[in-house]
Amino acid sequence: MGVGKLIEGLALCEAIDPALVLVICPKSLVSEWVYQIEEWLGPDWLERFVVFNYEKLRNRKITLQLMKYSFDLIIFDECHKIKNRKAKQTQGAFLVAADQSQRILLMSGTPILNNPQDLYPLLKIVNPKLYSSYSAFVEEFCVVEQLSVPPFPTIILPGVKNVEKLNGILAKCMLRREKDIIDLPAKTYRTVPAIMDDEQLYKYMQMEEDLFTILDNGEKITAPIAIAQLIRLRQICLEPNLLSTDLKTSTPSSKTLIIKELVEDADGPVIIFTFFETYARILSAELTKAKITNCTYTGKDKTSTRAQTVKDFQKGKYKALIGTITSMGLGLTLTISHTVIFSDLFWTPAINEQAEDRTHRIGQKHPVTIIDIWAKGTIEDHMHRVIKNKKDVFDKVIRNTDVMEETIASLRAERATRETYGARARELRDRR
Repeated sequence: MGVGKLIEGLALCEAIDPALVLVICPKSLVSEWVYQIEEWLGPDWLERFVVFNYEKLRNRKITLQLMKYSFDLIIFDECHKIKNRKAKQTQGAFLVAADQSQRILLMSGTPILNNPQDLYPLLKIVNPKLYSSYSAFVEEFCVVEQLSVPPFPTIILPGVKNVEKLNGILAKCMLRREKDIIDLPAKTYRTVPAIMDDEQLYKYMQMEEDLFTILDNGEKITAPIAIAQLIRLRQICLEPNLLSTDLKTSTPSSKTLIIKELVEDADGPVIIFTFFETYARILSAELTKAKITNCTYTGKDKTSTRAQTVKDFQKGKYKALIGTITSMGLGLTLTISHTVIFSDLFWTPAINEQAEDRTHRIGQKHPVTIIDIWAKGTIEDHMHRVIKNKKDVFDKVIRNTDVMEETIASLRAERATRETYGARARELRDRR
């Protein structure tokens, strides 16, 4: 993330001199690909490229039309977008890449988002004959728990089996570059606790009690209902005014007030990420009231508007850029800022890392600070545990640090603080 994957892809194109290239990427990156092709390879190369977004692979007519062309190279940029083997766009990707006479390039800084099964569609695209059985792959490499509660007989948990074998498979088809080879400034993390005021805390406890009442009464609760209740709890932690019920509060939330103060005190432009599009609008209005220049970048903004927003922000026209993690967290270069604030996190650590690396990438000249505003003692505690477990899986499979992870686990059991862990880890390393 931020190490120049797109430029490397173009370098490959220049090296093999293809007659026709298909690029499939997120919608927000289509214009970026066109710009970079012209910038690095020249305008004449544009006629060699067909650039599509992943959503178009859901249309079978478009997919079948693409299959009629003889592409010398197919590039899947941010290929974790096809991690779900059953999704229409993943099925479309399988069809487009079925002709193994073509060269295939898959690019992503985060090939695993949740667990090893995310790798299966990518490996199937690389070698469909070898990876034809999803169930065999899951049985060999995933941690699976059998449940007796229908309609979910099994569940795949964060974790990995046979990690050395999986490392060996990936070593044959994956080249991974870490940021230490490009000498970027340091990236530091800071947690700011958000203490809810009495009104906000009462609303949270009220919603939490409603959920536990349902569970304690033995009522049947489906996954959609549970997810909806959990989302409401997250929204109250962030900003109760997100809810269109009597749970609204009369004043901005503690997180909103903290963000406003952080932006005011920052020594340069600030990027703010949120999961909720509506909150981006609410926060924008609050910053505007405080006379803080700001703009938004969400899925509801037009593509042309978003592109102009990025250009204006990079030119220093705004103090704050507020965007959703899913829309603003991929492919953009926002190196004018060296302060990133997460008002709330995504459940998947790789998505959060993608977002924070909009600033920590080639072109950044200042140390980057990542600020996580955490309402402790709430559902956000559980979210941080889930995120940590998923990150451990990524580190074992992709970064191949299974031995170090065992050491880290024992050290963390002895020490609660990050600072103490760091000191002990260095001592252990020095002894070796």
